[in-house]
Amino acid sequence: MTPFTAASLVARSIAALNSSTKSAPITFIDLSGWSPKYLQPQVIRYANSQLQKKMLFGSDFPLIRPDKWIEAAGQVGFKQEVLEGIIKDNAAQLLGL
Repeated sequence: MTPFTAASLVARSIAALNSSTKSAPITFIDLSGWSPKYLQPQVIRYANSQLQKKMLFGSDFPLIRPDKWIEAAGQVGFKQEVLEGIIKDNAAQLLGL
């Protein structure tokens, strides 16, 4: 049996999302449910490059408080402008605000 981990699922999902955004421009990924310190390096790399407009903030409150998620996200390697997009700008654009 091949070992399966949540981390491998995330990596596969990010690769699939990168492919699908070319044909489905309203495809996004919600980062809720994970503290940023547990995100795979691929997630940070894709967020800082091809998928910077496709990532959305989610805190999974009350398990992860928004202020704690934002604090942790500032320490894992997101570019500042990318983090601003994840926290607010990408959702505002998606919703037409």
